[in-house]
Amino acid sequence: MLPRQIEHFRCVFERRSLRTAGSVLGVSQPALTKSIRALEESLGVVLFERRASGMLPTAHGEALARYARSTANAWRLAQAELTASSEGLRGELRIGGGAVWSVRVLPEAMSRLRREYPQLQLVLITDVADYLLPKLADSEIDLVVGSIEGVTADDEIAVDPIHTSKALAYVRQDHPLLANPSVAAGDLAAYGWLAFTHDVKGTDALARFLAARGLPAPSYAMRFTALGAMLTATRLGDDIALVSSDCKDEAAARGIVPLDIGEEIWSFATGLAYRRSLGVLAHVRRLTALVRECMAPTAPDAASESPSADAIAGSTHP
Repeated sequence: MLPRQIEHFRCVFERRSLRTAGSVLGVSQPALTKSIRALEESLGVVLFERRASGMLPTAHGEALARYARSTANAWRLAQAELTASSEGLRGELRIGGGAVWSVRVLPEAMSRLRREYPQLQLVLITDVADYLLPKLADSEIDLVVGSIEGVTADDEIAVDPIHTSKALAYVRQDHPLLANPSVAAGDLAAYGWLAFTHDVKGTDALARFLAARGLPAPSYAMRFTALGAMLTATRLGDDIALVSSDCKDEAAARGIVPLDIGEEIWSFATGLAYRRSLGVLAHVRRLTALVRECMAPTAPDAASESPSADAIAGSTHP
């Protein structure tokens, strides 16, 4: 367990209330107050302003919270490594899944891993890489499956590329654009776009693609964190969805097809990134293998080559 005073501090920081934090911790309010004051005295700073509305962290409190969070995550990773064994693994594995991969690949891979390690708890956090990768760097997530474009392999993070994906423009199968003999980039300007809420790289790439052809910046009608909601909105309207080429089967099942505009909007590396300290664990190695197995039937055609880890480590965004 974490040092008691740090655990007490984190709980008060997160809940902003001594009474609520005490209930969560199973500690009386006077005892919790004493613990926080002792921590402040040992550090020589004031961590909270005591107000009628609750406990307001000072600048010192905000700074300590960042270190306390890192300590808690480091402790969690240490527990995962120390409790791992081939005879029965316990603990929690936090997986960050890209919006498409969380639908296509990870449910099967996680279910198969769970059968092999029944005592292991799995947590899936779904979003795009721009949201997930910083959490991997901060140890809030153990492993990311999805876009790894621009991720640099180093002493902390390992990178395992699988293939190259493409950003495509998807529309419903009876969209007005499909009535044309051919579709050019300029035809896209008349329509709104749908994108993932945190997809900075993808939306920046689309803006660059359009600007390079003298076209206005895309206008986003709706943003989503869930793939299913985006595809449903695409099917019900004329807006164009910016989604990975890995999504073709899910899109087709909903009557949605990619536009062939004769040009590539953006391509990016996909695969796994994980904390190198966890890469030695059997269940993490097994999950990476299962992801590859589950992804194999859905990988893009042979024209999309798998990038090397060295290429990813030194890549820049187009």
